[in-house]
Amino acid sequence: MCVSIVMGELNVSFIETVILSVPEDQRSLEHMLPLWSALEDHVSQQHVYSLGISDLSKLQLEELYNWATVRYLLLSGNCHL
Repeated sequence: MCVSIVMGELNVSFIETVILSVPEDQRSLEHMLPLWSALEDHVSQQHVYSLGISDLSKLQLEELYNWATVRYLLLSGNCHL
């Protein structure tokens, strides 16, 4: 996964936070859960210390939070004015 590539390119032993952002047409749990699960593996291996998520609806945030073993610590969103 890209986490390992980034760690190698930067020559670091860990990444503080990874924020998952997926295209709008792939923001269903069906698409996100395999990605989130892979990120949870990196957390368990201490390659990543915390996870964040971007641009989800309240319902999607609740579903991910209830499903996840490693819960997100950071929420990011875009404000369109």
